[in-house]
Amino acid sequence: INVHDAYLASLTGIPDDEGAVAAEFQLYPAYPNPFNPTTTIRYTLPEAASLQLNVYNPLGQKVATLADGVQPAGEYRVSWDAAGLASGVYYITLTSGREHAVRKAVLLK
Repeated sequence: INVHDAYLASLTGIPDDEGAVAAEFQLYPAYPNPFNPTTTIRYTLPEAASLQLNVYNPLGQKVATLADGVQPAGEYRVSWDAAGLASGVYYITLTSGREHAVRKAVLLK
């Protein structure tokens, strides 16, 4: 292999793991965070699963359901528009079978 060719391949962004499936159940931090009024939530599933992606206020009241149902393995991005909600802390929960993850997001208006 020519070193010049290897360098160009990495510059062009040819991934080594093309077609790879997520290695673990993961809920990533919302971005941007703090946000106003929209943020993106990213999560990965290592295998097909029935899941729920919900948002709760500090009182434990569900304010949004962003995903509900069976999804194949992979990486997902969901946009959440909180324009109708008050400023404050919200809890994003991802639940699938025995797996559960929570992330905090701050809405600043």
